Amino acid sequence: MRKSLLAVGLVLGLPAMAAAQQIQLGVGATLTQVSELTDGYDASSGDVGYTLGGNLRFGKVLSLSPGLYWQQLRFDFKDEQAGTSEVLGLTGFQVPVLVGLGLDLKVVAARIYAGPSVTFLTSVTDNQFGLEKAAFKSTSFGGQIGVSVDVLMLAIDVSQEIPFTDVFESATPYGAGKLGVTRVGLAFRF
Repeated sequence: MRKSLLAVGLVLGLPAMAAAQQIQLGVGATLTQVSELTDGYDASSGDVGYTLGGNLRFGKVLSLSPGLYWQQLRFDFKDEQAGTSEVLGLTGFQVPVLVGLGLDLKVVAARIYAGPSVTFLTSVTDNQFGLEKAAFKSTSFGGQIGVSVDVLMLAIDVSQEIPFTDVFESATPYGAGKLGVTRVGLAFRF
């Protein structure tokens, strides 16, 4: 099954990559903000996760950039009543489709962008709360806004994802929960 999905992805992705005016591959850090938890539970965003992946950019001044990123989101989850706390890690794929408006001065370029994103959860780290993948929504939606500065072959991206959907399934005592994500990344442009 995985091999056939990979084959379909390559068949569909190779023509798109050939048509793209730019391919961007990079790594970065994620900082997660958790909100809308039930009283007695709290989360802080002191732990840094990671993201790696890339996007294709079609267009120069006005651009469309679909992307695919592997990411880990980390946050310190606290049960204030029990006095327990532990860092939770959520990993999965994030797929943004961003529309950008940019200025290209050949050596230096800048772009602002925004668009929808969808995240597919693949795993949750073991934890003392007994939270497993089934406690979280397997698919979540958000909107992403950001800015990118390109210098020669390098790009520096800073973005914020605003959550549209809850993170927890309704059967948990923790509340709905929303995950906002700040990303800072460095990429190579081809």
